[in-house]
Amino acid sequence: GQFLLADDFAATFVGFGKSQLPDDAGPLRVTKLDTPFAAIQVVPAEPGKPIAQADRLLVSAVARIGATGEEWNAARTSVSKQFGKPPAKIEVVRGELAVRTAGPMKVWALHANGTRGNAVPATYEGGMLRFAIGGEPTVWYELGK
Repeated sequence: GQFLLADDFAATFVGFGKSQLPDDAGPLRVTKLDTPFAAIQVVPAEPGKPIAQADRLLVSAVARIGATGEEWNAARTSVSKQFGKPPAKIEVVRGELAVRTAGPMKVWALHANGTRGNAVPATYEGGMLRFAIGGEPTVWYELGK
């Protein structure tokens, strides 16, 4: 199953990638998903601006998460008292996205402290910025001019 939210100020895809893709959530299109499950969100970095008019966008893409040493029971319904400890382990989402933008933008992987990391190759065609996620060890991306 999947959940899609399409709004001028936020776009969200949550679900399994084995269904028919691409899936459209307004300005967000998930064109490929190699990770079995993902939650992907796009929001403007500037409050009050819709996605289509924003100069900067933030993308988060997360999959499974757990604490180091966390242990589930055999039915995977409880961790009982085996909560684990920091640091958290987060599965990187691998796939391809297209985001409707007002023009070409650059894409950067973001570090956990919010600073820009490596540039992510992107192409702009037909009003859509297309780029792959999962090539960098992050769950956050910045799109900007």
